[in-house]
Amino acid sequence: MQHLTIDETVARLKSLGYRVTKSGDVYRSPCPAHEGKDANLAFMLGKNGRVVFTCHSHHCSYEEIMNALEIEKTVEKSSDKLQQKQKSAFGKTVHSTFERAVNAAGFGAGQQRKPDAIYQYKNIDSSENFCIIRWDIKNDKITRPISKVEDGYIVGSRNDELYPIYRLPEIIEYLKSCKNTARLYICEGEKATNAAVTLGLPSTTSAFGSNNATKTDWSVLDKTAIEHKLKLEIVIFPDNDKAGQDYTESLVEIFTKFKSSPIVKIVPFTDFSYITGIEDFPERGDFYDFLELLDGKPHYDILKMIDVMVSAALPETEIADTETNEVYPWHPFPVNLLPETVSRFIHEVSVANGCDPAGVSIATLVVLATAIGNSRRIRLKRGWVFPAILWGMLIARKGTIKTWSLSPPMKPLDQRQADYQNKYQIEKKEYEQKRAEYNRLTPAQRRQETLPDLIEPILKRIISRESTEQYCPIP
Repeated sequence: MQHLTIDETVARLKSLGYRVTKSGDVYRSPCPAHEGKDANLAFMLGKNGRVVFTCHSHHCSYEEIMNALEIEKTVEKSSDKLQQKQKSAFGKTVHSTFERAVNAAGFGAGQQRKPDAIYQYKNIDSSENFCIIRWDIKNDKITRPISKVEDGYIVGSRNDELYPIYRLPEIIEYLKSCKNTARLYICEGEKATNAAVTLGLPSTTSAFGSNNATKTDWSVLDKTAIEHKLKLEIVIFPDNDKAGQDYTESLVEIFTKFKSSPIVKIVPFTDFSYITGIEDFPERGDFYDFLELLDGKPHYDILKMIDVMVSAALPETEIADTETNEVYPWHPFPVNLLPETVSRFIHEVSVANGCDPAGVSIATLVVLATAIGNSRRIRLKRGWVFPAILWGMLIARKGTIKTWSLSPPMKPLDQRQADYQNKYQIEKKEYEQKRAEYNRLTPAQRRQETLPDLIEPILKRIISRESTEQYCPIP
């Protein structure tokens, strides 16, 4: 194949009507292979002296770009005999084996080594659809798609249909095994998804980055949920950047249109540092980085941490009863809105005792109000001053760990009440002793003695007990 110099490439692009810009050693222009309008083609001089192309939009191959630049192709040798490469219905070179397609993709990407990862996307019957091959380079990555066609493989996408979700057969099998409810996790990218899978989480993603969520066939989740009468809870772990936010917004818009009315929750790692203990989550960080930062923690502890995070996240969609079509106003208790020390305490108690954070939160807030007492008041308006008085009530069925939710927050008040009880017992004993001594005096002796201080002591209470033996702080 004839190869071009940088100057020849720039001249050829300009002759075709494309605007070329330069930043450092990198040139940019619209990609002629797919007739792009944005400057999504980057090219520079490679180590081998040839021009290296990268199409960031459609991942067009080197051969496709050279063909678009009207460079004649020579007949290639393979096993000492000439082979004319076939063209598929998509106008791309068909490779007879997957390995040859990988080599062609690597040549087009300027990579002469094997890919660092290959992510397979399959149809619902587990047959091949396409895959993403990836090379990790310094502070970045290069990806190329390889699609299965009738006669072999092509470098690039077919662009004739929606793409399947990653791990589609496994996800459908998981949903079919669930009863009534099913929780599904979505990450941005295959590497992050595979990290979640190592924890046993049913996870998936869409192909080709954050801008292509709408090009993925998510409807298979909706159809499966309806067919098996499942209530889906979809949890999204966004990357920590603007692209991750945009990707999440696209997913929420898609899922809110599902007829199965799933519960959609977004769990940004930066919002739950009080749970994870990770204060500085990295820019562009994802689920893979999350596990890296928790390296050494047992999987069981990480799973409990994730479960608490998901419980604390507010749903992005209304929770509706599909039978009555009534919307319930329930939301998880917003623990993350409380001060860091308080929220961390609630998290640790709920994780340690396996109880809902709402129960711990109710007791904690009432105890804090009791501790404030009359030392601080809020003036709502002139003439209206209100003390820190909170009343909390935990209503739950038997066996739902109510006691373990309430007891830890109440422990400081229990200790203080015990101190008051001990002091009362001592004062009462002294009172009864003085009273007995006074009562033993004769009338004549009483006239000669000074009347002792016989004020009966009163037990100070900050806790009272109900008939159910549950503690109640006294405001």
